[in-house]
Amino acid sequence: MVSKLRKYYLNLHIHTVLSPCADLLMTPGNIVQQAVEKKIDIIAITDHNSAENVKVALEMAQRMPLEVIPGIEVQTREEVHLICLFADLGEVKKLQEFIYAHLPDKQNREEFFGSQVRVDSNDQYSEKINHMLAAAAEVSIGTVVKKVRNMGGLVIPAHVNRAYGLLYQLGFVPFDLNFSVMEIQSRTEVKNIKDQYPEVLLIKNGDSHRLNEINKEMKVMLKEPSFAEIKKVMTDLKRQKNITLLK
Repeated sequence: MVSKLRKYYLNLHIHTVLSPCADLLMTPGNIVQQAVEKKIDIIAITDHNSAENVKVALEMAQRMPLEVIPGIEVQTREEVHLICLFADLGEVKKLQEFIYAHLPDKQNREEFFGSQVRVDSNDQYSEKINHMLAAAAEVSIGTVVKKVRNMGGLVIPAHVNRAYGLLYQLGFVPFDLNFSVMEIQSRTEVKNIKDQYPEVLLIKNGDSHRLNEINKEMKVMLKEPSFAEIKKVMTDLKRQKNITLLK
């Protein structure tokens, strides 16, 4: 029996208090509550170079009508941001270990970058991470892409036309990386990028750093609210028509 497609609302780029650029109200619990109130069905937690708060977000969403996708926003050697999404916590933790091993040996300058806060299972501030996360890991775009794909994950170049975006930083999309999907922040960016890269799917995310920035960004027709389904719809040319960018 063929599963029927259902409508889901997504925002796959959200930062917690672990990211130094995020508001201190962005605890996993608050994020989950805000997403539910906004009637979002699927979100991804994507902190800078770390996944320390993903576990709590998954726990907070267990009894809610919300699916949380584990992720990390990696900053590569080229100063390019890549959204890396996975099916489970174990895989995203493996990528975190890899990125941690390649971060520069620098302490976070809280007065300049902001706090990096890990929360406990009760969604309370637990400790500050002193190692600087807002830095480029000494690893190339190609290496990150290969590693994530080998782990079964999905790599999406983040906010490609803006600071730390692939097009902003490099001026082009490396053809050998075979990106099937890239992220934008506004639908006004679609035409210019599509004219240049018609074969690449453009999706819209919030890059949310504050609670009021957590909104529905895409409407997607899926068989179920899972990472596997999201990966399929974003990499299968026949199914990409089931994605609608909002606002």
